[in-house]
Amino acid sequence: MPALVYLHIPKSAGSSHRNYLFDVYGKERVYWYGLNSDDLDFSYDAVAGYEAIGGHRPLDFYPRDFDALFTAVVRDPIKRAVSFFNYCIEPPVVVREEWRAKQRHHIQHWRDTGVDPESMLRSIEKSEELRNQISNYQCRYLSRYENTFEGVRQSLEENNFVVGLFDQIEKFNNFFQTDLAFPTGNRFLVNSAPPGYWRRISQEEGLIDALKELNQHDMALHNYIRVKNKGLYSRSRVNDLVERRVLEHCANMQEQTEWQSPTWGKVQLFSNGLIPFITSAPLTVSIVLSNRNESSIALTTTARRRQCIGWQLQDVNGKPILGACGFAHPKAVVEENQFQSISTTISLEGLHDLDPMPRAIEFCIVDGDNWQNQEYPLNSCWAKLEVPKSS
Repeated sequence: MPALVYLHIPKSAGSSHRNYLFDVYGKERVYWYGLNSDDLDFSYDAVAGYEAIGGHRPLDFYPRDFDALFTAVVRDPIKRAVSFFNYCIEPPVVVREEWRAKQRHHIQHWRDTGVDPESMLRSIEKSEELRNQISNYQCRYLSRYENTFEGVRQSLEENNFVVGLFDQIEKFNNFFQTDLAFPTGNRFLVNSAPPGYWRRISQEEGLIDALKELNQHDMALHNYIRVKNKGLYSRSRVNDLVERRVLEHCANMQEQTEWQSPTWGKVQLFSNGLIPFITSAPLTVSIVLSNRNESSIALTTTARRRQCIGWQLQDVNGKPILGACGFAHPKAVVEENQFQSISTTISLEGLHDLDPMPRAIEFCIVDGDNWQNQEYPLNSCWAKLEVPKSS
């Protein structure tokens, strides 16, 4: 039975994420409502044998006893509403004739409901279907109760959930690599509308105020994810299950090359030259990771994987101090042929009255149980420790 569900809220990066799931699992292992079927009732038999489910189906479409990880992306409700209206009157340009025919039917459908391409305000007034699609619609997707922010809060607490933000989509995408063992990053772009549509539509007098009135609960939800949860809500008991299923799937792939560890010889670390050092306090350090691989690198530590940063204290002569070593576990994704500054904290608990006194610290990548500086010396970086003078 699938362990991962994507709740595709319309106009919130769903097509990009669908292609990402296809890329990782294979299209034949992802059940997508709207492609595999248009069923309006959930069937365990229909989705059995798939690794993931997605499509335009809200949370309450799925049974309460379906213990999967539900994922979704929410968007600023005003921007989402304007984007949806633009989609109704001017959908993306397509090439194939059968798709163009569907688009013509799509545009005519919305005209028949009362949508006026010249005015979003008049369209909201005349088209009940449009009004429903842009009024607290995201709360409707994520709640098993009322279509309110409080209904969503209760649903989030009762289910396994990861919710990201459209305008901070990299945090949502990175979660799949750092916490769920997805072997590659999301390389698929979010669908883009023709340039200038926002300014052309949103400048209609009174429109923004009307949309705010229609989306008070969606605005509270968006603010909750953005401020309270810093762009990513995560509360789940089944991450380990999803990770295990992903790793098993990758192990069964016939072509293994894309799923192997990075070439660590193409990774280099750089650190600040001087770090304040007090044995009774943790060290806060910033390390720059340069990734010259052709794929992204995910630093993460879970029950089944460890790709992290190891550290070793050294004396004044650069020799390792016995037992003064450990691991830092930042969560970060560094894209291919990029470099990124990574902040992390090192616990020095239990390291008191060291003799000799540490004067430097070495960092390197650790993959599983392997310290990569043993094979790739340039994988390491060092920093001098600034030890306070005795009073």
